[in-house]
Amino acid sequence: MANYAIQNSTVSGFGNTQQAMTTTYKTIVLVGVGSSVSGSGFPSGGAVSPYNPRRGKIYDILIGTNGSPVDAVQQWDLARATTMLSSEVFIGAVSSVSSALALDPADGLIAAFAIVNSSAEVATYSNDVWSIGCNTRASYRWVAAPGSEFLYPATSSQGLGLRASSPAGSYTSTVTATVLLSEQ
Repeated sequence: MANYAIQNSTVSGFGNTQQAMTTTYKTIVLVGVGSSVSGSGFPSGGAVSPYNPRRGKIYDILIGTNGSPVDAVQQWDLARATTMLSSEVFIGAVSSVSSALALDPADGLIAAFAIVNSSAEVATYSNDVWSIGCNTRASYRWVAAPGSEFLYPATSSQGLGLRASSPAGSYTSTVTATVLLSEQ
C-alpha cells in the first residue's frame, strides 16, 4: 500500500489559497474517487486513461491554525462525501503535484481525487465519522488505532471531507490541516 500526505498549506501547485473561517463549514481537504462531473474528469494522479479508482484509508489527521489565535472554539469534522458537485474545481491533475504527495518517493502517483482550500462547498455530505471542537490556540492530532482507519470506497463521487468552522464566529483567520492516507 502506498501512503500519501495531503496538506492545505505547503503543497504548491494546487492553486487555491487558504480560506478564512466562518460560522459555516468549509471543506479544507477532500479526498476520494472522482466523477464525470468534476472540472477535468481526471484523478489527481494525472492519469487520463485508464483510471482505476482505489479505495483509501485516512489514518492520521493533524489540524491547527496559522492565523493569530484567540480563545475561541473551532469545530472540525470528517464527513462522508456522497456526491461531488458539478461546481467543483479540480486542481490536482498535474502529475508534478501528485508525485509530491507520496511519503515514499518510490511509490506511484496518488489515484485519489483531492481538493484543498475550497472557497465553496464541493460535495454533499451524509454524516460525520469524526468530530472535535478545539481551541484555536492548540494544534490537534488524531492517529487511528490499527484497523480503525476511516475508509472511502472505490466508487464514483465517494470520499471523505475534512471540514472546519468557527461556530461563534470569533476566529476568522485561516487553518492548517494534513491528512495522511493509504490507497489499496
